[in-house]
Parts: sequence; structure tokens; C-alpha cells
Amino acid sequence: KKLVEMLGSSVPLYKTLCQFLRTLFLRTHISHYCTLRADLVMLLHEQDNEITDSDRCHKFAWCLDACIRISSIDEKKLRELYTFLDTIEGGDEVLEDVSMLLHDPFARHAICQTVIHTINKLISDNKLPRESQQLENLIRLLSIGLKSLTYLDTKSYTGDPLDSEVIVKFLPELMSIIVESQLKNVHNKLKLDHPIYTPSSHFTRYLSTFPAAMQITCVCLLHLIEKKDIRTVLVLLPPLAKLFSQNDPDTIIPDGFLHMFVVCIVNRIEFIRENHLSVILREFFVPCAQHSETVLLYLCRLLWAGYRKVKPDILNEVLQEMEPSDQVSHVAHEQYKALLRHIHQKQEIEEGDL
Repeated sequence: KKLVEMLGSSVPLYKTLCQFLRTLFLRTHISHYCTLRADLVMLLHEQDNEITDSDRCHKFAWCLDACIRISSIDEKKLRELYTFLDTIEGGDEVLEDVSMLLHDPFARHAICQTVIHTINKLISDNKLPRESQQLENLIRLLSIGLKSLTYLDTKSYTGDPLDSEVIVKFLPELMSIIVESQLKNVHNKLKLDHPIYTPSSHFTRYLSTFPAAMQITCVCLLHLIEKKDIRTVLVLLPPLAKLFSQNDPDTIIPDGFLHMFVVCIVNRIEFIRENHLSVILREFFVPCAQHSETVLLYLCRLLWAGYRKVKPDILNEVLQEMEPSDQVSHVAHEQYKALLRHIHQKQEIEEGDL
């Protein structure tokens, strides 16, 4: 709001600020500058500021914001977004602003949520991903957002951002995982055993090769937790953990994923079995925490709320393995010590009650 007040109705100042946000995003790779870019134009829109008339992305941002608010993109809104994209000629630098708006973590999450919803609908209709133009358009929007830094850096805006392999290879694999999850739920209701589905050897390659595949898989994982299908979550975690451990987790993990992942687990902690939670800790969080301070902090948050669901011997092992090294910040060390004190105090109280 302070920025908008400073802008007044000055178009030159607004354009300078937008360029400043592009530069900061390119230098820092912090996606929240994209969020600020979107919030800026929407606040001007709400105030009916005449500056918006000079912003070619105004209507696109307005439509996208409506989708973000409900975390979904319906067919009408998708057509409106694509109508705007169709007006952009090859080499038009306005794609820089469009890609920043689509790179906003909230926009990417809304797109991925809609992708999962569309896949479920295709399963019901017995159709393949390549038969859905809507799905292809969604993936293309996501791909434009994920290429935002490339557009800003190279100033090259030509070529289709969508890789066809995402549609014809990755999405069918993901569809198989979702189908197996649904079959398992049916078998559970009938009290029948269902074999654990294992993704193909190519699945990890898709995740490492296509950023869109990583984004969609992480949102799918959150969707599975909401459905209380922890067994399928455990199938998806190993390839994710492998990639996070082999690369810099802070650059490859989608924005906001760890926060939503921990919140989903904590909110459903009573429905998660002890052995399943132990696998989540040992196979995902601990290996990734050894490479990322951010993951370490989220692991502390998870254990703060869910340590009672972990067997004492496994909890001690996890606490030892996640102990911060000298390379991490003072904040991480303090958070870890606070976790140890919290667990110790709670255990003393529980032992006293007995």
C-alpha cells in the first residue's frame, strides 16, 4: 500500500518500479517479487487508478487473480487468459511481465490444482492427457511461468515453452499413480489386499528434466495426503528425496511446498500410522535436511507437533541425524535446541502424569 501511495498516478514511476522488480527477481531468484508484481497491479485496479490503463498485463493479472482466489482455473477463465496470450506477438517483451505473474507461487499452485482436477476428470471419462486441450493449455501456462527467469535473462521470447514429453509421457505416468490410489481405496473398503504401485524408472528423470513435472507432482502429493492415502505418498517421496539430495533443495523444491506439506501432515497426524510417519521422516526429511537449512527448519516444526507419533528409539535417531552442522545459521541451531527442550519438557510432564 505504501508503494501505491508513493506512485500516485505517475506512469513513469510505475514503469520504473516494475523494471526494478524484474531486476530484483532476476538477481535473487526470489519468487515473492513476482507476487509483489501481481499484488501491485491488483491494488491499483481496486483503487481504480488510471495507471492500470498503461499496464498491458492489467486484464491478464485481473483474470489470474480471480483464479488464485479460488485456487482453480475454470474453462472460461482459461479461455480469457489464452485470449490475451494470443494477442502477444513473437518477441514481445510483455511476456516478461506475463511470465512473472505466472511465476507467482500462488498462481502456480492454482494451475497445478486445476491440472490434478482435470486428470481426475479424464480418468472418469476414460481419456488420455493428450486428448485434453484444456490440460495442454494449463501446462503451457505453467511452463511460461517457470521460464520467467530465462525470459528475463536472455530476452528471447520465441518458441513453445511446453515440452510435449510432459503431456505424452509424464502425465500418463502420474495418471497411473492416481488410478492406483483410487483402486487401493476401493480394495480397502472391500478389505482386500492391493499391491503397492511402483513408478517406472523414467519417473525420476521426468521430475529432474521438466520443472513442470516437479511442480505438479508436489501438488499431487498434497492432494494424496488430503485423501489420507499415505501409502501412495510414500511411493512418491523416494524419487523426490533423491532429487532434492542430489541438487540444491532450496532451488528445486517448489515455493511453499514444504510449508503446505508439513501443515497437511500435522493436520492429519492422528490418521497417519507410526511406521508411515517414520518413513516420511527417515526417507525424506532427514536426508534433505542434511543438504538444506530450510528443510531442517520445517523438520523441526513437524517434530514439534508430531513427535508423539514417533517411536522413542526412532525419534532419538532422527534427532541425532538432523543435528545442525557448523555451516547452518544461528537461527537453525536455536530452533533445534528449542525442539529438544520442548520434547524433553513434554516427556517429563507425561511421565509425571503416569
